[in-house]
Amino acid sequence: MRPLSPSYCRARGWPLAPAVLFLGCTSPLPHPPYVQQPTPSALAVVPFPPPPARPEVVPNEPAKAAVWIDGEWVWRGRRWGWTAGRWVIPPAGASFSPWTTVRDEAGNLYFAQGAWRDPRGEVVPEPPPLALGTNGAASTPDPAPPLAPAPPLAPAPPLAPAPGPSPLPAPSTEPAP
Repeated sequence: MRPLSPSYCRARGWPLAPAVLFLGCTSPLPHPPYVQQPTPSALAVVPFPPPPARPEVVPNEPAKAAVWIDGEWVWRGRRWGWTAGRWVIPPAGASFSPWTTVRDEAGNLYFAQGAWRDPRGEVVPEPPPLALGTNGAASTPDPAPPLAPAPPLAPAPPLAPAPGPSPLPAPSTEPAP
Protein backbone atom coordinates (compact mmCIF):
# COMPACT_ATOMS: atom_id res chain seq x y z
CA MET A 1 0.00 0.00 0.00
CA ARG A 2 1.31 3.41 -1.02
CA PRO A 3 1.45 6.24 1.58
CA LEU A 4 -1.06 9.06 1.05
CA SER A 5 0.39 12.27 -0.33
CA PRO A 6 -0.41 15.68 1.25
CA SER A 7 -2.09 16.84 -2.00
CA TYR A 8 -4.32 13.71 -2.02
CA CYS A 9 -5.38 14.41 1.59
CA ARG A 10 -6.00 18.13 0.95
CA ALA A 11 -8.10 17.36 -2.15
CA ARG A 12 -10.42 15.25 0.01
CA GLY A 13 -10.50 17.71 2.91
CA TRP A 14 -8.59 15.39 5.28
CA PRO A 15 -6.53 17.17 7.90
CA LEU A 16 -2.80 16.54 7.83
CA ALA A 17 -2.15 17.34 11.51
CA PRO A 18 -3.10 13.86 12.84
CA ALA A 19 -0.93 12.19 10.22
CA VAL A 20 1.99 14.50 10.97
CA LEU A 21 1.61 13.91 14.72
CA PHE A 22 1.44 10.15 14.20
CA LEU A 23 4.50 10.13 11.97
CA GLY A 24 6.34 12.41 14.40
CA CYS A 25 5.70 9.95 17.23
CA THR A 26 6.99 6.96 15.29
CA SER A 27 10.36 8.40 14.34
CA PRO A 28 13.03 6.09 15.75
CA LEU A 29 15.55 7.69 18.06
CA PRO A 30 19.05 6.26 18.34
CA HIS A 31 19.13 4.02 21.38
CA PRO A 32 21.85 2.04 23.13
CA PRO A 33 22.17 -1.72 22.90
CA TYR A 34 19.76 -3.18 25.46
CA VAL A 35 20.43 -6.00 27.90
CA GLN A 36 18.04 -7.68 30.30
CA GLN A 37 18.13 -6.92 34.03
CA PRO A 38 20.09 -9.59 35.94
CA THR A 39 17.22 -10.88 38.06
CA PRO A 40 16.90 -11.31 40.97
CA SER A 41 20.04 -9.37 41.95
CA ALA A 42 18.75 -6.09 40.45
CA LEU A 43 15.28 -6.36 42.02
CA ALA A 44 14.05 -4.60 45.16
CA VAL A 45 10.62 -4.88 46.77
CA VAL A 46 8.36 -1.82 46.34
CA PRO A 47 4.92 -1.33 47.94
CA PHE A 48 3.06 -0.03 44.88
CA PRO A 49 3.62 0.41 41.12
CA PRO A 50 4.88 3.64 39.52
CA PRO A 51 2.51 6.19 37.97
CA PRO A 52 2.10 6.32 34.18
CA ALA A 53 5.10 7.62 32.25
CA ARG A 54 5.31 11.36 31.73
CA PRO A 55 5.22 12.68 28.17
CA GLU A 56 8.42 14.49 27.29
CA VAL A 57 9.64 16.69 24.49
CA VAL A 58 12.84 15.18 23.14
CA PRO A 59 15.46 17.85 22.35
CA ASN A 60 17.49 17.68 19.16
CA GLU A 61 20.28 15.11 19.08
CA PRO A 62 23.31 16.95 20.51
CA ALA A 63 26.02 14.68 19.02
CA LYS A 64 26.23 11.96 16.37
CA ALA A 65 27.32 9.32 18.90
CA ALA A 66 24.54 10.23 21.38
CA VAL A 67 21.72 7.82 22.25
CA TRP A 68 18.35 8.57 23.84
CA ILE A 69 17.42 7.04 27.22
CA ASP A 70 13.68 7.34 27.94
CA GLY A 71 12.53 9.00 31.15
CA GLU A 72 11.76 6.61 33.98
CA TRP A 73 10.25 6.39 37.43
CA VAL A 74 12.75 5.59 40.19
CA TRP A 75 11.86 4.38 43.69
CA ARG A 76 13.08 6.96 46.24
CA GLY A 77 12.51 5.01 49.45
CA ARG A 78 8.92 6.12 50.15
CA ARG A 79 7.64 7.30 46.79
CA TRP A 80 8.35 7.36 43.07
CA GLY A 81 10.43 10.17 41.54
CA TRP A 82 10.74 10.98 37.85
CA THR A 83 14.11 10.94 36.08
CA ALA A 84 13.91 12.86 32.80
CA GLY A 85 14.77 11.27 29.47
CA ARG A 86 18.23 12.21 28.28
CA TRP A 87 20.78 12.15 25.49
CA VAL A 88 24.05 10.51 26.54
CA ILE A 89 27.22 9.14 24.99
CA PRO A 90 27.16 5.43 25.92
CA PRO A 91 30.05 4.11 28.02
CA ALA A 92 32.45 2.06 25.88
CA GLY A 93 31.38 -1.57 25.65
CA ALA A 94 28.31 -1.03 27.87
CA SER A 95 24.66 -1.90 27.29
CA PHE A 96 21.59 -0.42 28.96
CA SER A 97 19.16 -2.39 31.16
CA PRO A 98 15.85 -0.48 31.09
CA TRP A 99 13.86 -0.18 34.32
CA THR A 100 11.21 -2.78 34.96
CA THR A 101 8.67 -3.96 37.50
CA VAL A 102 7.64 -7.59 38.00
CA ARG A 103 5.41 -9.51 40.39
CA ASP A 104 6.06 -12.90 41.93
CA GLU A 105 3.47 -15.65 42.38
CA ALA A 106 2.46 -14.20 45.77
CA GLY A 107 1.74 -10.77 44.23
CA ASN A 108 4.80 -8.98 45.66
CA LEU A 109 5.99 -6.14 43.42
CA TYR A 110 9.67 -5.80 42.53
CA PHE A 111 11.46 -2.94 40.80
CA ALA A 112 14.78 -2.77 38.94
CA GLN A 113 16.16 0.67 38.09
CA GLY A 114 17.57 1.38 34.62
CA ALA A 115 21.34 0.92 34.61
CA TRP A 116 24.33 0.71 32.31
CA ARG A 117 26.07 -2.67 32.45
CA ASP A 118 29.40 -3.99 31.22
CA PRO A 119 29.65 -7.31 29.32
CA ARG A 120 29.79 -9.22 32.67
CA GLY A 121 26.49 -7.61 33.79
CA GLU A 122 28.13 -5.36 36.39
CA VAL A 123 26.76 -1.81 36.79
CA VAL A 124 28.93 0.95 35.30
CA PRO A 125 28.60 4.67 36.14
CA GLU A 126 25.83 6.60 34.39
CA PRO A 127 27.28 8.90 31.70
CA PRO A 128 26.52 12.62 32.11
CA PRO A 129 23.47 13.85 30.19
CA LEU A 130 24.12 15.99 27.13
CA ALA A 131 20.50 17.23 27.00
CA LEU A 132 17.34 16.44 28.99
CA GLY A 133 13.75 15.87 27.91
CA THR A 134 11.26 18.46 29.07
CA ASN A 135 7.61 18.32 30.06
CA GLY A 136 5.78 19.54 26.96
CA ALA A 137 2.55 20.40 28.78
CA ALA A 138 2.95 23.70 30.63
CA SER A 139 -0.32 23.06 32.47
CA THR A 140 0.90 19.81 34.03
CA PRO A 141 2.50 20.72 37.37
CA ASP A 142 5.17 18.58 38.95
CA PRO A 143 3.38 16.82 41.84
CA ALA A 144 6.42 16.95 44.08
CA PRO A 145 9.63 18.97 44.39
CA PRO A 146 12.80 17.52 42.84
CA LEU A 147 14.32 14.72 44.87
CA ALA A 148 17.91 14.08 45.82
CA PRO A 149 19.43 10.97 44.24
CA ALA A 150 18.29 7.83 46.00
CA PRO A 151 20.73 5.54 47.76
CA PRO A 152 21.33 2.19 46.02
CA LEU A 153 18.49 -0.27 46.40
CA ALA A 154 18.95 -3.20 48.77
CA PRO A 155 18.77 -6.61 47.09
CA ALA A 156 15.38 -8.27 47.13
CA PRO A 157 14.83 -11.36 49.27
CA PRO A 158 14.86 -14.73 47.49
CA LEU A 159 11.78 -15.35 45.36
CA ALA A 160 11.48 -19.01 46.36
CA PRO A 161 8.89 -19.89 49.04
CA ALA A 162 10.28 -20.38 52.52
CA PRO A 163 10.84 -24.03 53.49
CA GLY A 164 8.70 -25.59 56.20
CA PRO A 165 5.04 -25.54 57.04
CA SER A 166 2.80 -22.73 55.79
CA PRO A 167 2.06 -19.98 58.35
CA LEU A 168 -1.60 -20.16 57.27
CA PRO A 169 -3.93 -22.52 59.15
CA ALA A 170 -4.97 -25.68 57.33
CA PRO A 171 -8.49 -25.54 55.84
CA SER A 172 -11.18 -27.11 58.01
CA THR A 173 -12.87 -30.28 56.77
CA GLU A 174 -15.82 -29.99 59.18
CA PRO A 175 -19.15 -28.84 57.71
CA ALA A 176 -20.26 -25.33 58.61
CA PRO A 177 -23.11 -25.11 61.18
